[in-house]
Amino acid sequence: MEKKTTRVICARCGKQIPTDGIHREDYAELVKKWGYFSNKDGQKHRLILCERCYDEITAPFADRIEQEEETELL
Repeated sequence: MEKKTTRVICARCGKQIPTDGIHREDYAELVKKWGYFSNKDGQKHRLILCERCYDEITAPFADRIEQEEETELL
């Protein structure tokens, strides 16, 4: 069976993150479906950020990000 490698790309820095079924590096994915009362009614946006960019972007408001420990990591 041929091994298929796909990549995701960080929307901020352009870093390519390989995803061949084995996570060697993680990333954040933000998906937003815009509804009424926005300027983007009916649009769906998807955004990938590498961990470094996520940390840099969220640093100014990190104390407002809800965090909880996960004991089972996949």
